[in-house]
Amino acid sequence: MNDRNYVFAEAEKTELKNMANECLAKGDYVTHARNLVDVFTRTTILYEDECLTEANASRKRKPEAIVNNNTLFNMFPNPNNGTMQLDYKLGSYSTAKFNLFDITGKLIDSKNMETNEGSLYINEQNLKNGVYFYTILVGEKNIKTDKIVIIK
Repeated sequence: MNDRNYVFAEAEKTELKNMANECLAKGDYVTHARNLVDVFTRTTILYEDECLTEANASRKRKPEAIVNNNTLFNMFPNPNNGTMQLDYKLGSYSTAKFNLFDITGKLIDSKNMETNEGSLYINEQNLKNGVYFYTILVGEKNIKTDKIVIIK
């Protein structure tokens, strides 16, 4: 496949738009997502980043990412060599979906979390060194986005 001619699937476009609409203070992946959205929409979108409360809260975040009082996600080890584990508690949600993306926003892997609490084992030994992003979706709602670093 020639990367210059890559066409984003609708699901990938939706994920990128979700990431682009997050608080810029969450990390570089938001900027990358915004750039990619601009490319496939062929326009420049101006985002409002009025998220100082969210930005200040993220600076004080614990290693485990708490989405709400009953929801917990912990991806480890990070960095890793392509083998990782996501421990999760979905709280009031009954199911969720894990999506893994490369830096360009291309979907690498997708797994369903069909129990309210458990561990998801991800084995992506074919990944090259670099930064990847994952999202946790409940229905169409993105409830968690974070980065993973692969070092071999």
